[in-house]
Amino acid sequence: MSSRTLSRSAGAVVAAVLVLLFVAGLGAGSSLPPLVAFPERTVGIPPPSAAESNPYDVDLEDPVESEAELPLLPGVPDWVTDVLWFVALFVVLPTVVWVVARLVQQQLAIRARRAEAPHVAFDEEPLRVDAEELAGSFAETLFALRRGVDVDAAILACWRRLEDLVAATGTVRRPTQTADEFTVDVLSATRADDAALHRLAALYREAAFSAHALGDEDRDAALDALERLHVSLTAATR
Repeated sequence: MSSRTLSRSAGAVVAAVLVLLFVAGLGAGSSLPPLVAFPERTVGIPPPSAAESNPYDVDLEDPVESEAELPLLPGVPDWVTDVLWFVALFVVLPTVVWVVARLVQQQLAIRARRAEAPHVAFDEEPLRVDAEELAGSFAETLFALRRGVDVDAAILACWRRLEDLVAATGTVRRPTQTADEFTVDVLSATRADDAALHRLAALYREAAFSAHALGDEDRDAALDALERLHVSLTAATR
């Protein structure tokens, strides 16, 4: 049961208590008094003569039957009032106390969990790809291209190794990024030549999605990009 549901239940129970107490109060009286009492007013008019007051020669001494009095409204029986008080004291009131206690208990539990929650600090800067492994991947692709391996196969194999290195960092890709954009974004945080990296990414997209195979000009472009990348990663360690 959520806190909002408990709050609504508590409000409904309190309203029921008020209604029961109101009905019990109505039963305490036997009749309803008049809401407004108007005082009698006497006007200074002289009393009429005997002839004017009795033009039809009727004996005024004869008794006249008075109008029947209206019965008073019946009151609520005493046993109904007793039952209502019993329900209010032994059913409704304990229910209200239980609901309030549950609300307080839930609030205390939430505060306790928040207080016990460890404060973990995460590094905003993601882990970077190991420069030596990255340089080794570029060197392996250079060796394969110089041996005459098919350009498409060599570049695709090289890019798969790059994706594995990027995945090992644990960096999460944004939903708006494609796989190759994500790989380039992570590798840009290294010492790799940025222009050569984008050139290699363009060759990968052409090898993966183009209908025609890469030729000798593409091989030369790949060799140039890979050499630049390898040099940029190994120059600082020499």
